[in-house]
Amino acid sequence: MEAPEFVIPIGLGERYLIAVWVQLPFCLYLSYGHYEVRMANLNEGRPALIQLDKKTRAREARFAMLPPGKGEMWRDRRGTFRYSTAIVYMPYSDAASADVEKMMDFMPTQTYLSYAIEYVNRLLRVYRLVTGDYYIPTLAMEDIWYYFGIGIADTGRKPVQMRWTPMGAGEPEVNLLPDKPLEKVSEIKEMLRTEVPIPDEEELLMSARDSLDTGSPRLAVVEAQTAFEATVKRLVARYYRDQGYSNERIDKELRRTIHSLIRSPLNAEIKPFAEGMPVYDNWKTGTYKPRCRLVHAERLEITEEQAEKAIRSVEEAIEYLTGRPRDRIWPPERPPLRLMLREDSSP
Repeated sequence: MEAPEFVIPIGLGERYLIAVWVQLPFCLYLSYGHYEVRMANLNEGRPALIQLDKKTRAREARFAMLPPGKGEMWRDRRGTFRYSTAIVYMPYSDAASADVEKMMDFMPTQTYLSYAIEYVNRLLRVYRLVTGDYYIPTLAMEDIWYYFGIGIADTGRKPVQMRWTPMGAGEPEVNLLPDKPLEKVSEIKEMLRTEVPIPDEEELLMSARDSLDTGSPRLAVVEAQTAFEATVKRLVARYYRDQGYSNERIDKELRRTIHSLIRSPLNAEIKPFAEGMPVYDNWKTGTYKPRCRLVHAERLEITEEQAEKAIRSVEEAIEYLTGRPRDRIWPPERPPLRLMLREDSSP
């Protein structure tokens, strides 16, 4: 791996800077340069600078219809022919030595790698909002863990001293994954054959898990609460149909607030669900209240743990209300990454 072209910024408030290089799995159409990012809850609120650049993959010359450097796919989520790189420069105030070589041995690599992803995700969210390029996703550790680089710059030296190390996982993240068990295969085939509809709440819960996994815990909480509301409205609509209500009457009733629908007919006629019940209290404190604070413009930081609690509280409530199978378990956690130096020379 060739060393990236570092353009070391001056003026971040510390002599030593940690630089994390990542290759994005897509292309950002921004001019080359530095972008200052401030996040009050990260790295003690100190600003970071992100150096962006665009690269052309070698495969473009073989497959693109146009000459190298001229081919592009529309709304390319995967950086098929071009991709962006980012170098995130962060102040490093915990330096215990004036020797950059020694500092590399004690630097908290995982901590600053996670910081770098947070800073890049902030840039990606702003980029999506301003440009309208909705197809650009946020980054998860899995998107960059196999190939990245980290270094320390001493800006007090003239010229600036830079120690750079390509890193990544030294082996596949997991062994070959087994095929799904036969009962899952049978369930898939049966649903495909019989056109079994997928409930809205299941789609929303999958989306919430994905948002959590890709670094959007706030969105995960909103999607989890929406999944719960979709469940309640489905149960209420079915109850009203059984009572002989017209479609117009049902539509009017479903426009009531979620708490009104919970009080009646859900709690009164369908299944008990009220304050004092653990399943209700877990949903209200773990999902409903954080979601209300988020959607009513309150500046609220949501951790991954809080977002996971919100999703699990809704899953518990849906299991209770509908008999949703408990075997819809979460996938196993990713094994810990074993980071090591990389010796190969290409991504």
